[in-house]
Amino acid sequence: MNLQERIKAFDLLGKYLREDKGLLEIIKEFELKSSNAWFTYENVVFSLEYWGDMLSECKINSWMSSYDIFNGNNISVLVIMAGNIPLVGFHDLLSVLITGNKVIIKISKDDSILPILLLNKLIQI
Repeated sequence: MNLQERIKAFDLLGKYLREDKGLLEIIKEFELKSSNAWFTYENVVFSLEYWGDMLSECKINSWMSSYDIFNGNNISVLVIMAGNIPLVGFHDLLSVLITGNKVIIKISKDDSILPILLLNKLIQI
C-alpha cells in the first residue's frame, strides 16, 4: 500500500468509529470486564470519539504533510502498548502503520479488547 491508500484505510476506520452504534454495546461489556478504574463507559467513549475525529483523511494528510515518507524497505517495529487508559498506545500503532512499516504488538492485559477491535476492523478494511 502507498501512503494515500494507508491514509484512506485509517479514514475508513475513523468513519467506523464515528458511525457504528454497535460499539456502544461492546463498550458496556468492556467496562464490566475491566478492573482498571480509568476504563469507565465515559472514558472509553471519549477515547473512541477522539480517534474517530482524528482519523479523518484531512487531519491525517495535514499531520503527514510535515514528513517525507520513504516507500522503500519496511522495517518491523515493536510497540509495547500501555494499558493505563483506553487506547493510550494507539498513536504508537498508527505511527508505525501509517509510515508503511510492519508492527509487532505487545498488547497490555489492561487494554486488550479495544486495540484488537480496532486492528481487526483495520484488517477488514
